[in-house]
Amino acid sequence: MTKLTIHKDGKITRSVWNPEDRKMDAYDVTDRAPSFLFQECTVDDDVTLRDVFLILQRDVDLYDTIFQNWCKEIVTEAFENPAKPRDNDGPGQIDYVELCWNLDIDREENTLTFGGFPSFHGYGTWDDGTPGPWGVDFSPASTLLDYPLKLNDEIRVIDGAIQTYKGAQFTLGQILYGIIWELSFFGGPKEQREAMQSLEETMRRIDNGEEELIPWEDVKKMLFSDDEA
Repeated sequence: MTKLTIHKDGKITRSVWNPEDRKMDAYDVTDRAPSFLFQECTVDDDVTLRDVFLILQRDVDLYDTIFQNWCKEIVTEAFENPAKPRDNDGPGQIDYVELCWNLDIDREENTLTFGGFPSFHGYGTWDDGTPGPWGVDFSPASTLLDYPLKLNDEIRVIDGAIQTYKGAQFTLGQILYGIIWELSFFGGPKEQREAMQSLEETMRRIDNGEEELIPWEDVKKMLFSDDEA
């Protein structure tokens, strides 16, 4: 029985069962982290996203080869171009970032879909004070580094209604890849900025009445049959 734990400053220990003393012995494997990508892993309560990025930074060329998805560019820019995090005063704020498992069941096709790696997002309160998840696709990694990182131990199964089950587990590789995959949703840092600029320009055009908008009722008629609408 073995398990990894991520600590502050990106330190990683590997706990191994000692049958003679009947206890877990912990060994520092920080310098050998890539060798344990497939082992179950937890994080200490005080770990932030910065600590995980320190793990990636130590072997960034290797992780870039394994994970791809602009891994090196994302990690490098996070440390070279520090940015101010979001204002956490009042509603509309992120309290922490988390990894979680979401499974989708399609009864008609009799399939289960989960992507093979966990989802990564922020969690906090929306503008109306309601708690909920925050998308981080448009967030430069540097703005997220100092948020606490949590591993959600609930598995969400979406089968019409949403059901939750305890006992979610994560490997070191799933933690690292889940984070990089989400932060590279629009590409590397350059592509992310361009996507954000495009969205802001679209929003400006809408606010100025320069875009033709389609009423939702018309959209429903285009998407669904009369019976379904």
